[in-house]
Amino acid sequence: MEQSKGKARILSIDDTPSSRRLVQRLLSARYEVFEAADGLSGIDEAVRIEPDLVLVDLHLPQFTGYEVATRLKALMPDVTIVALTADMSDHVHERVLASGCDGYIPKPIDPDLFEGQVAGFLGGQREELQDDSYRDAYQQTLVARMEQKVRELTEALKSNAELNEQHAQLLKEAQRRAMLLEAGSKVAQSITSILDLDELLQATVEIIGEEFGFYYVGVFLVEDEGDWLVLRAGLGEAGAAMVAAGHKLKIGGLSMVGAATSRCRAIIARDVGVAPCLLYTSPSPRDRTRSRMPSSA
Repeated sequence: MEQSKGKARILSIDDTPSSRRLVQRLLSARYEVFEAADGLSGIDEAVRIEPDLVLVDLHLPQFTGYEVATRLKALMPDVTIVALTADMSDHVHERVLASGCDGYIPKPIDPDLFEGQVAGFLGGQREELQDDSYRDAYQQTLVARMEQKVRELTEALKSNAELNEQHAQLLKEAQRRAMLLEAGSKVAQSITSILDLDELLQATVEIIGEEFGFYYVGVFLVEDEGDWLVLRAGLGEAGAAMVAAGHKLKIGGLSMVGAATSRCRAIIARDVGVAPCLLYTSPSPRDRTRSRMPSSA
């Protein structure tokens, strides 16, 4: 961006729109006036336009005007920086100079004096800090604020990591449920055309085992007397052998299948080693079985 001939560039960094409009109204006839509403965008705009003078409000979001002045002086040592603020607390003038500002104009801006004040700073007017103890105190304050920002950022990153872990877990669970629903749908679609009961039951255990990844599935039916459960279909060679042998379980007995049937609800044993009263009824080797879920329709 080329600078207009004969016009100095002034950057106004202020989060109050009315203050920026007043600066525009008072200065735009003689100068090129640019604006920024916060410290970060103000620093970026200063780097972009290379202003002759920066007017910075001390009370800004994100970065204070003090910190903006310090950063701008590090990036462009020759730029003139003037603080604009309504802060009338003790030694604010010294703190302004300690941060890197070259001067101070109090708010509210006096329209009759403002243009002359700006012209003076553009003409080389500067104020010098007489007591270096204010600069030391400002540096300590700056370090303390930096430590606080680092702590806040660390906490935010920790919170984001926890949220990301929760989201990943929820996504994994949703994907698992979708997979199970799809598997259930495939099971239903595969058995709807089978009319023979024995063929239907055998196809059911085979499809359930394949789609859900179970190494053993069995279907028991209540025999006519109503006291025993008879295995009518089992997965694999061991299941077929048990069906051929007429394997059956007592309803309400010590087996999980018998207990689930008598209670008319599913029973889940996440670790069969801690449920010794529920007898082992699977044809697979004992050391392969870690959990079991018999259910009753």
